[in-house]
Amino acid sequence: YFIDTDLTKDDNGDGDPTNDKNINNNANPQFVLGPYEEIGQKNIKVNMVDQSGNSAGQLITIDVYAPQVILSKVSFDAGTAFGSTNPSESDMPISLVRNRKGKIDVIGEYKTNDKGEFYAEGLTTKGKIYVKNARGEPVAEYDEDTGKLFIIKDGYSLVPNPSKGDMPATFDIKDSSGLTLLKAFYITDANTDTKIDDQNTQYTRKTVEYMAGAHVKDNNQKDEFEFHKIAGDDPNWFGATEIIYKNENSRIAIIDTTGYIYLLDKRMSLRLKNADNGKDPMIYELLFNGNPIGEVFISIKTPAPLNLVSKDIFGGSEIDTNKPKLPKYQKVAPYKPFADVDENNPYYAAIKDLTEKGILEGYTENGKKLFKPDAKITRAEFAKIILKMLCIVPREEAYKTPPVFSDIPFVKDLPWYYPFTKEGFIRKLIYGYGGEEDSATGLKPFKPNNNINLAEAVKIVIEALYIQNIINFERPVNPNPWYAPYIKIAQDLKPYLKIPEAVNEAFIITQNEATAPDKLLTRAEFALIAYRVLKVHSCFNVDANNNGIPDYLDDDPDKDGLINADEYKYGTNPFNPDTDGDGLKDGEEIKTYTTDPLNPDTDGDGLKDGEEIFTYKTNPKNPDTDSGGVPDGIEAIIRKSDPLNPIDDYVKQNKLLPGVYGILADCNACPCPATIEYTAQLMPGDVIYAIIANKDKTKVFSKSNEITIEQPKK
Repeated sequence: YFIDTDLTKDDNGDGDPTNDKNINNNANPQFVLGPYEEIGQKNIKVNMVDQSGNSAGQLITIDVYAPQVILSKVSFDAGTAFGSTNPSESDMPISLVRNRKGKIDVIGEYKTNDKGEFYAEGLTTKGKIYVKNARGEPVAEYDEDTGKLFIIKDGYSLVPNPSKGDMPATFDIKDSSGLTLLKAFYITDANTDTKIDDQNTQYTRKTVEYMAGAHVKDNNQKDEFEFHKIAGDDPNWFGATEIIYKNENSRIAIIDTTGYIYLLDKRMSLRLKNADNGKDPMIYELLFNGNPIGEVFISIKTPAPLNLVSKDIFGGSEIDTNKPKLPKYQKVAPYKPFADVDENNPYYAAIKDLTEKGILEGYTENGKKLFKPDAKITRAEFAKIILKMLCIVPREEAYKTPPVFSDIPFVKDLPWYYPFTKEGFIRKLIYGYGGEEDSATGLKPFKPNNNINLAEAVKIVIEALYIQNIINFERPVNPNPWYAPYIKIAQDLKPYLKIPEAVNEAFIITQNEATAPDKLLTRAEFALIAYRVLKVHSCFNVDANNNGIPDYLDDDPDKDGLINADEYKYGTNPFNPDTDGDGLKDGEEIKTYTTDPLNPDTDGDGLKDGEEIFTYKTNPKNPDTDSGGVPDGIEAIIRKSDPLNPIDDYVKQNKLLPGVYGILADCNACPCPATIEYTAQLMPGDVIYAIIANKDKTKVFSKSNEITIEQPKK
């Protein structure tokens, strides 16, 4: 038995192209045909010759086909792939093919089992990554476990370069001529603020294991270089670290949240640390005039593949490293009645209390409210305070003619003290100077601008308490000196009080003060006397509406929604409806928006609280209302973006995810100056498929579906 496999050729030259013995099986009638290198119809002839030399033959047409290949799964974690043919064909040769960034390679040859299935096992997912020169020689190796590049060939070096424009800081592979084969760089998580580590921090494989973002170390916190976080009012650099050269008060470097390193001074440079250390991470050393002043560690998750990208993803635009000017609003100090009386003043409590009750008013000079505590009190000032202390309001008659003192006439523009001195005279609290009667009017002078001594003040106060039915005593007759009984009573009022059990402190002057009756009183000293009087008896405890708040504290003179009691509690000005000038009334800040009524910019974002509420509709208590990463003030004032839309917040021009990246040298001629070789059979991003093809793979008869290798989940 024999077969002629090619009916178009006459191999034996007998003139019959169908009787060639291409396959001679002698006496065995069973033949195995194939495998074939081509698909389609094949015509053959089976011939038979018996012992007598008689022959016969049968023409046969064979249809050669390739079954459909199905790739069911590729497992990166297990390093396996499996699939099948349809219909099921055993012993079918299958080639597993990988497309890696456009480079096509066969990574395995397999045959189907009797069920038409094929299995690929032991596919490598780790391997070496080499950077090769134009001659195909490995010059550097990349370690995915550490994210580091190592030079492995003499004549090549790893050179750091700072960030320029929107290009990250890189570490470049260069040959001896200075040609750059590869620019590698790290991108870390931009949502993590930079971290300034202690000067004793050592960046080792162990210490950086749980670090995130960009880390900066100041080598010497006592030198002339200051490392600190940039404030949120800088739109491009919030969360970044700046280095200030204190000798010149200048910004010389910025390390931002994505790991970009900008050197802003020609004296600054970079150097790589641990470049040849296979265990520890890559560190950038910051140098000033060649001397190390700090370090930068850019955190990445390992193992980290080396991702090749095009240089075109970086626009090369300039980056503004200057600080923008944003409005700064000073917090208002808690309201105090007078600029010249602070809490350290020994008379502060008395002056504050009397001012809150409306007894003291003071003077306004050059825009400041002054009490003038050390100035000698005048008789006119004294008269007004006495009346207010006793809750006496000048009657209508007190504003009219006739006058009661010769030196305080009734005129068109009455002096401020006219009604107070006349009311005091009517109530027999104050008198004019005897022996100086005006012959024309019969009136005595009051001398409103004269000062008053302790004895005079005490006599008038004691007489006022008597007239107001608070104390009772027998009027002295021609005492010597005239003030002696009043000075005595003023030191202890209890024996003279009509209701002594209701009083804790019953004196208006001390024994020591009583020794100087002729002393001219200052405004502060008389304020203290009045303060003591109110402890004996206070008309300010009246609560007409029985709400538990004295009437003088229950008023809202500035109509801001806060009664005086609340104004004093929160430190706001009871006579200014918007104490901090932010466009919101004090009551609105306390009750509605819960903002700080003493701070025009509660959240410090550069917008006044009123602007946030009424103009921009932002949250005055959240500096970044849209949580996009840029403070509201930066968006509204400087960037002119929408503070309610996080999408338009600052993002660098590149959209790279955290990881390790490389940019190969331009390939403008063959061979390319640099190439990358990955020895692992499977890598994230690879596209895998199966084929049935001829031996040299020049013809593909059947191709499966494609499966892309995903980054493994951790």
